[in-house]
Amino acid sequence: MHEKGLYVIGNLYVDAEAIQFTYEITHYFQNVKTDYILLPSTPLFREAAAEMAVRLSASLLTDCIALSVDNGRLQGLRPSLDGKSFSHYAFSASAPGKIVFVRKIIHENVSKDIKDAPLIFAGGRGLMNEQSFEALRRLADFFDASVGASRPVVDCGWAGPSEQIGQTGSFVHPKVYLAFGIFGAIQHLAGMKNSQCIIAVNTNLNSPIFQYCDYGIRGDANSIIRNLLQILAV
Repeated sequence: MHEKGLYVIGNLYVDAEAIQFTYEITHYFQNVKTDYILLPSTPLFREAAAEMAVRLSASLLTDCIALSVDNGRLQGLRPSLDGKSFSHYAFSASAPGKIVFVRKIIHENVSKDIKDAPLIFAGGRGLMNEQSFEALRRLADFFDASVGASRPVVDCGWAGPSEQIGQTGSFVHPKVYLAFGIFGAIQHLAGMKNSQCIIAVNTNLNSPIFQYCDYGIRGDANSIIRNLLQILAV
């Protein structure tokens, strides 16, 4: 059976094992054919998507932030790692299983590079959800600070690749670095340990971030952010 069009898989399998999920979803699409399959950009779905593409002999395009249709072809928009440009990619009609580059868009007026930011408010998985990360953005905006994130936050889609700090992101050296709910994995510490002053907020005193910070606060980052917003009437 072939269902023409786009098949969307929601983020309903957050607790599923990647192997079991991949087996079940691949088996389904071996019997139900469709033109496109859209999955969330999370670690589970990224792992599953790669194996699904192999088993289904399908094209794979990851890390898209927008989709569009041009001349009947579905295109995906992907940001560069520095956030200064975006590229359009399309599924090749003449060569199934391949992705072709369409065009690149350069942003002339980009925000200040986080690498040069003097004040950074960074958030980690300890913020629990996207709403809490948006609250951090509001707090950072009040202080005219740049926003940074750990890799798990970027993987969850709460922050963009240009905001990622660490070995696979940006290396920063601000005057003040505030880490909210960041555990302090070695990959993240490598990108921010040269900050002049590090302030960490975390409920876990055993978090590695506390070994590198100048000031440590044991507490719930979410509550502290909400209280600050309330006090500042932001």
